[in-house]
Amino acid sequence: MTVRHPLKLGWSDHESSKSLTISGFNKADLDQLKAISDSEIGEYLAVFPTLILEHFNREKALQPIPGTFHMDRESIRFEPRFPFLRDTLYSLIVYDDTKSNQQRQFEAYSIQSPPSNLDPVTEIISVYPTTNQIPVNQLKFYIHFSNSMSEGNASRAITMHRIDTGERLENVFLNEPELWDYEHKRLTILLDPARIKRGLQGNIQSGYPLVEGVPILLNIKEDLVDGRGARLKSSRQMKYNIGPPERLLVEINNWSYNYPRPNSIDPITVKFDRPMDHALTHRCLCIQAASGQQIQGYPQVGPEEKSWQFFPAVPWGTGQYTVAVGDILEDLAGNSIKRVFDRDLLEPEHYLPGLPVTTHSFFATDPTTKLDATISNMTYNIQIRD
Repeated sequence: MTVRHPLKLGWSDHESSKSLTISGFNKADLDQLKAISDSEIGEYLAVFPTLILEHFNREKALQPIPGTFHMDRESIRFEPRFPFLRDTLYSLIVYDDTKSNQQRQFEAYSIQSPPSNLDPVTEIISVYPTTNQIPVNQLKFYIHFSNSMSEGNASRAITMHRIDTGERLENVFLNEPELWDYEHKRLTILLDPARIKRGLQGNIQSGYPLVEGVPILLNIKEDLVDGRGARLKSSRQMKYNIGPPERLLVEINNWSYNYPRPNSIDPITVKFDRPMDHALTHRCLCIQAASGQQIQGYPQVGPEEKSWQFFPAVPWGTGQYTVAVGDILEDLAGNSIKRVFDRDLLEPEHYLPGLPVTTHSFFATDPTTKLDATISNMTYNIQIRD
């Protein structure tokens, strides 16, 4: 495209949300845009928060705001996938016709988003981990919201500070792309892995994002915006003590188990040897019957993510059951059953001598009968009592 005079940007209401309207195209560009499909318009136009363009690096691909362009006679309408953020400066860029998007020249036009007068209704439901001490090589945090959220301002609304000095910790998070679940109700906040893996330049130059023995405050401001474009009802702060690094494989042989009574709906309880990743614990543990079929029921993660319980939908029957553990289960430092996350990359990797243990079998049967409980190929005797 060859824009020769300034375009005009404005806001319009479309299906209860704001759309960006773009007008003022010369006839040649307008004819070119009318001759292509709406999806192809995105090869020439893109919308970004202006703050991203201010730190533009041609060595990295720009990630525009997700959305769709629509041709409306003499203008183009951009509908974002998630609402525009209040009080934010946005830029439209218009690419020329040559080279790749990273190398192409472009013109930029900016507009201030309209203020939002919506009443806040969305709340922060929970923040994980809930334990009061995390390892110095902590890998991630989870934030759960009561409603679907918008993307784009987590880096400004979520900060971390030293409690002793109040100093904000800089360059600790990996902010792009924002990591939301499919409902946009859970945000995963990653600490920069390059500063956690020993041997990478980030760790060599800057060290861990956290400092052992220095408590921190995770600050989540109400500036986060929900799917309607309204701010949160309130902010949230989480205080954490910072302990030593965790660099051990997750081994289920180190866990303890409380077995259910037969013919009951009592839970089986699994007690971990350390806090586990909250989201992966929900995803990676299940109970299977002797046939291999998954038992239906209600799982829950215990306090400080140090345990897991499973309540069956129907009473436990006679026979063997198995706690099956996915090998992607991680602890707070990203260590899994198969590999240590925070290992020194300058040293050779230590491979496991055999397959990791991922199952634990138990029996729910006559409490007067003595039966075997098996962890993988290790066997010992237990007595189940009422």
